[in-house]
Amino acid sequence: MKEKGQGLIEAIIALSAAVLIVSALAMIVVSAIGNSDFTKIQNQATAYAQEELEALKDMGKNDWTSFNSLDGTYCPNANLNLGAKITGSCQVVNVGGIYIREVNITHPDNGSKPCGYSPSGVLVEVSVSWNDGKCSAAANFCHKVELNSCIENINSIPTP
Repeated sequence: MKEKGQGLIEAIIALSAAVLIVSALAMIVVSAIGNSDFTKIQNQATAYAQEELEALKDMGKNDWTSFNSLDGTYCPNANLNLGAKITGSCQVVNVGGIYIREVNITHPDNGSKPCGYSPSGVLVEVSVSWNDGKCSAAANFCHKVELNSCIENINSIPTP
């Protein structure tokens, strides 16, 4: 015969185990949703970077003179307009409501080859940064997607 209270203890243990299992499942679901949101935001940032990089490649292909005059850091807006050259880095959200898009353009100088393989290649670096609340400070944009490409004047005909 069972001792008095043994059924109550068994019920408490079973209930405790159930609470632990449900809590663990809830934590897994919350983590999965957070990861899904982060991936969605990261994919959008990558799309913004690709969009700007493609616009600059088209500019280099269609209007090399204008493209070749660009050098330094720019903070393009949602319409892909580079705006004025800046000193330092972009500090203001300029695309998608939460992202900072920045472009750095580097030309070969005094024998340097920013593209590594080409003496005339122009290095274009596009970065998109964002803050999702997991950054250490509200003003700190701790997440970043960076895309780089070398652009050459494809319309020139080399001399032999």
